[in-house]
Amino acid sequence: MTRDSTGAHSDKRDRPLRIIHLLPCLYLGGAEQHVLRLIRAMSPPDQFSLVAPDGPGSVLFDREGVPRRPFRRLELDAQTGFSSVRRALAEEAALAPIDIVHVHIESGLLWFAKKVLPGVPRVFTAHGIVGSGAALKYWLTTRAVNRWADLVCVVSEHDMHRFLEAGCRSEKLRLISSGAPPSEKSLHGSSRLAARLGLDRAGHTVIGSLSRLETEKGIDTLIRAVAELKGRFPEIRLVVAGSGGQESRLRHLIDMLDCGNEVALPGYVSEPGDFLSCLDIYVQPSRSEAFGLGVNEAMAAGLPVIASKVGGLPEQVVDGETGYLVPPDNVALLADRIARLAKDAKQRRSMGKAGQMRHKDRFGPDRFQQSMRSIYLELSKNGGTLDQPVG
Repeated sequence: MTRDSTGAHSDKRDRPLRIIHLLPCLYLGGAEQHVLRLIRAMSPPDQFSLVAPDGPGSVLFDREGVPRRPFRRLELDAQTGFSSVRRALAEEAALAPIDIVHVHIESGLLWFAKKVLPGVPRVFTAHGIVGSGAALKYWLTTRAVNRWADLVCVVSEHDMHRFLEAGCRSEKLRLISSGAPPSEKSLHGSSRLAARLGLDRAGHTVIGSLSRLETEKGIDTLIRAVAELKGRFPEIRLVVAGSGGQESRLRHLIDMLDCGNEVALPGYVSEPGDFLSCLDIYVQPSRSEAFGLGVNEAMAAGLPVIASKVGGLPEQVVDGETGYLVPPDNVALLADRIARLAKDAKQRRSMGKAGQMRHKDRFGPDRFQQSMRSIYLELSKNGGTLDQPVG
């Protein structure tokens, strides 16, 4: 096996691949979980390295033994950051031949990949663009990927539509929804977590969400809905696992609504399987969401899901079949749908089973793995082009 001066493989055989994932930051969010799932699904024989700054999400990859080469965050020190990321990529190229560079979140990093590794195909995943100014961000990202990316992976049909609206070249786009296997759980771990959260699995109806505590996630709406229900359903408990910039504001809201006994914010939970096994109902009340990774895991775990009718969530949840869809910020309707499931265990089981089957058919890990590896392999063989659309 040989390589050219850029570090790219020069042979085209079907063989193990070496992929570099390039991220601008490492938080405890959906993008990091997506990358981790991709690495878990495809290794071995393929080899992966992570090029990303240190951050709260570093622990996710470090405990899995994923090789990681840090660089200085660009927004903290642009000049030092520019040289740092270029050096990190060059060091990876010197270490071993590279087949693909997969850039996540920040499209500007594609430029570095092209300059440092000009012979290596470049894949980009935005992981959804949400919040204020999303239309402008899609437009700017599209300008970058049209110039510097060989392929753009989108996580939902909604995400694909937004890129096409912004002028992205259609031949570059592929829909690859993140695949999640059922999260591992243990009876001991679930019982210990339930005890720590003060949950009585026999006496409480537990609602939960795996979510960053940010404005676009709509957790304040969920807290208000539970506060409305606590008089009629004293057995209801809400647990939101995650951290973020809105935590203090949400704690103030809990105090203001006098629902501290009903609502818990335990922070980041390292074992999502144990957490999900403590729940009866999963809720994703987002104001914007390209694709709900937590929803995906909840469906795999056999939970009924209530989600906002925004972004890619209606592609996951079938209203009235696997759960319910509600408009964002509609406290009354969200409370009504929670109440329906809280008082009907049979319906919870039926919807949960339907969601589990839908997850297996459409969002399972095997499909995710096969789609991504076929893309990586074909791009590597053909020097950055695909013969046929995938996904």
